[in-house]
Parts: sequence; C-alpha cells; structure tokens
Amino acid sequence: MPTSLRKLKIIDGLEPPMCLERLHIEGYNGSAPSWLGSTAVSLTSLQSLHLEKCQFWSTLPSAHELPLLRELHLINMHRLDNIPLGRGLKVLELRKMASLKRFVEMESDQPYENLEVIQLEDCNYLEKLPFQLCSSGTRTEHLFPKLRRVQIRDCIKTKLRTFPIADTTTDIDVWNACLDYMSFQLSPAADDESRLCLELDFRSLTGIRSLQVSESPGFVLAWKSAAEEMMSEGHNFSMPLECLDIDDIDVLSMPICRQITSLVSLKIRGSLYRWSDKVDILLEHHEQALQLLTSLKELTLSHFKHLESLPSRIHALPLLQRLTISECPRLTSLPEEGLPRSLVEMDLIYGTAELDALCRSIWKDGHFRLYINKFEHLGAPAPHT
Repeated sequence: MPTSLRKLKIIDGLEPPMCLERLHIEGYNGSAPSWLGSTAVSLTSLQSLHLEKCQFWSTLPSAHELPLLRELHLINMHRLDNIPLGRGLKVLELRKMASLKRFVEMESDQPYENLEVIQLEDCNYLEKLPFQLCSSGTRTEHLFPKLRRVQIRDCIKTKLRTFPIADTTTDIDVWNACLDYMSFQLSPAADDESRLCLELDFRSLTGIRSLQVSESPGFVLAWKSAAEEMMSEGHNFSMPLECLDIDDIDVLSMPICRQITSLVSLKIRGSLYRWSDKVDILLEHHEQALQLLTSLKELTLSHFKHLESLPSRIHALPLLQRLTISECPRLTSLPEEGLPRSLVEMDLIYGTAELDALCRSIWKDGHFRLYINKFEHLGAPAPHT
C-alpha cells in the first residue's frame, strides 16, 4: 500500500478521545476524515484547532459542536468557504484562504465578546470585514469589544467600510488592504511596560478617503518617516485623502502634506483635556506645510491649550470656506493679513472674549456668516449700498 494512502487510512481511522483539547493536522491530502463532525466522535473538549495545507477539506464542524474552542488557526485551506466562529473564540488566524468570502454573519446583532486576536493574511476573496454590530438604535456597539490585536495583510479585495478599534486594542498591523475609512482610538494597556504598536504600510492606502486618529502615539512620526523614505527613493506618492481628523499638530509637516494635497477637511485637536508635555502651538514649519493644502475647504482647530494665534498665512488658502475654532483658551488674535476672501462661515465655540469681539468687528465689514457658541447666529451682513 502506498505511503500516502496508508496515511489517509490512519487519519481516517483515528477516534480522538472526548477529552482531546488540542488538534493540529498539517499537510493532509485527503478529504476531511469521517469522524470530524460525526456524532460518533465528540470534540466538545477541544480548545485549539490548527489545520494547515489540508487542501481537499471543504467542511468543518459547526460552532455548537466545538463549544470550548478558544483558538482557531486555518492556513492554506483552499476549499473552505465557511468557518465555525463560536462566541467563545479568543484567537482567530486565517491565512491563504482562497475560497473564504466571510467569517462572520453580516447582520449579527450579538457581539463576539471573547475574541481578542484577529490575524488575516492573503485572503483575497474575503469581501467584507465588519467591526460593528448592526443596530437599529442610535448606539452602535463594537462587534469585537475585547479585541487586542488586529493584523490584516495582503487582503487586497477586502472592503473595510468602517474600521473602528475597540478600547482594548493595543496592536494594529494593516498592510496592503482596501480601506475606505479608518478610525483609530487606541488606549495603552494598564501595564506601563506594555508597548503600543501601530504599523501601517502607507503606500497601500491608495483608496482611503477619510482617516481619524486619536490617542495613537507614534502614528504621525511613523507616517512622516514613511513619507520621507518614499521621497528619498524618488516616489511621487499621493493619497486621495479628503477628510482628516487627528490629535497631533505635527501632521502639518512637509513630507506628509505633500501626500495629501487633495485634503478638503482638516480637524486638528490639541491636548487641552489630556495629559501631554507637548507645547501645541503653530511653528513656522507647520505653517509652511499648511500652505500645501490648497484644496482645503474646512479647517477646525480645537482644544489647543497654548495656541495664541491662527496661522499667519491662512489668508492664502484659496478655497477655505469654513473655519472653526473651539476651546482654545489663549487664542486672542487674528492674523495681520486677515482671513481668506473665500470664507463663507466662521464658528467660534467657547473661545476668548477678545477673539469673539475681534471677529464681531471684522464681521461687520465682512462677507461670511459668524456663529458664536452655536447659540448666537449672526447672518451675513447686508451688502453696502
């Protein structure tokens, strides 16, 4: 009997004990053994399942047949198009899954409360990756509320409609994925020695339109470093980013702003309500970088504890239509060159009395609508006769 056939018979003839907790099968060239999923063999104690290069397997036991499963590793399982994602699962690894189109129900209304690690690699037919519960109410919960680590690599057809990160997430690794919108809100773990890790291949973000980044130390530094590297290699890389909401003023750097010249809306938040030893003021290199954003129509500066004046050359932004200043307790003056002639609306929210009065005075002769604290609306002044 050929060795390969003998191996098939051995695997098929196994009768795993009910107490089996870990099962690892690699390089098995037959179809799924008859005992897998059979009522005659119970795998109710199984906690870890690792299957690799079992190319003819097309089915797996259902989630209710594996009630204690905590880790699921599926690698090079080309015929599997459905996987048993039980509510107790903690670790999910899917790599080189050629037929897999989804691994969780799109219309799920119950969270996977135990899932902590998701690793996806080379799953090119994975169509959608949901991270939020479908909810008819006003509050949308995270589908994986305890998620710690997310790795998505080489999933070029995967559509991430929204990508919010759970409060517990400390490690994100996204390379070569199709992203429309990403929202990062990372909180370091309680352990001071834990390291917050965020890795992005910025060259892969060719389809991203909107990006929100909060409390993600090192994000802007990594972005700037990647942009400088691309420039040194002679790459003229440009992102089609239209909306950016971020809490780091250093995003206004020449290498970064050269990549996002199509930006339409920019919101930069300071450190007024969070601890930071950073002095968040506009320096000359910030102002120079801002001038590259010639498509900008909306600019919001909020929660800057040290900012004393608006960008001195803000008047040179040719398309700026809306300017919002929110909770900047030291901002008392306007640029000497004034505001852009293109400005249509200005919003002042809980600002200084000096800035309010100054804006009222220029509004009288201006051409824009002025809102103060959102409660007082001063319509555009009547044209001179």
